[in-house]
Amino acid sequence: MCEMTSVFRTNGAMMHCALQQFSLTARPVIATSCPLPMNAWETYKKWFYAWEEPTARLLETWLKSPLVLEPAGAWLSAVMKGKAASEKALAAAWGAAGLATKRDQERALHALNQIQSRLLDLEEELAELRARTRS
Repeated sequence: MCEMTSVFRTNGAMMHCALQQFSLTARPVIATSCPLPMNAWETYKKWFYAWEEPTARLLETWLKSPLVLEPAGAWLSAVMKGKAASEKALAAAWGAAGLATKRDQERALHALNQIQSRLLDLEEELAELRARTRS
């Protein structure tokens, strides 16, 4: 019979567990008197909570810094200018090809909505006039 000692570290305390092995093919048995180590999920959660708070404080301080905000703002402005230029170029290309651009489609849709609204108003007036003439 062979006895092995395994050491686990939990919450800063050391736990010793005696493992007994009866033969080379048998699995080691943990003595019932010693507590089992935490499972992997509990270990991960403790690690995450220990890591998350100081990291969040550091990132919050760093992201509020003018050394980060000013270049980020300049970068965002440049990206938005580039996006506007690319949309303008794309609209010009569609227009040059004789196709309706997004703005043309929006204008046409607005005109259709106005026409539909006027038509509904006229239908209501016509229904009122018919009701008056019948009575």
